[in-house]
Amino acid sequence: MYQPSDVGAIAELFHQSVHEGARRNYSATERAAWSPQRLPAEIWAERLALEFCWVADTPEQLIGFMTLEEDGYLNYAYVAPGVQGTGVAQALYERLEAHARKHAIQRLFCEASFLAQRFFLRQGWTTLEEQRVPRRGVVLTNFRMEKHLD
Repeated sequence: MYQPSDVGAIAELFHQSVHEGARRNYSATERAAWSPQRLPAEIWAERLALEFCWVADTPEQLIGFMTLEEDGYLNYAYVAPGVQGTGVAQALYERLEAHARKHAIQRLFCEASFLAQRFFLRQGWTTLEEQRVPRRGVVLTNFRMEKHLD
């Protein structure tokens, strides 16, 4: 689980994941609009205080995080670019979904990037619609998705 001491590493991982991990699907202009700079730890601490947050780390560094709001909104799902495709996202997601089931959350939903959409489809999610989201004067594409839990 997330510890307040993780907040600086989360801020860095988010920015790095956007700029390196999303480069196949989003232009430099789009990535700069998505995350123009690393946000201060205080802003991340405020955001994460309102969500359940799971982290994955090695002895050297934090390598991924996912968050879930009480209503089932999966807000953040980011893995360090160097470990994408190695099971980190899968491990985080399994913990998140187990938590949702334990707390009788009936529906998970999110707005997923191209990369996250592929991952969530493999987890049994459904794409509801493709969206065009304005961010700092640039339009980004993402996907509204959901998964109903039994």
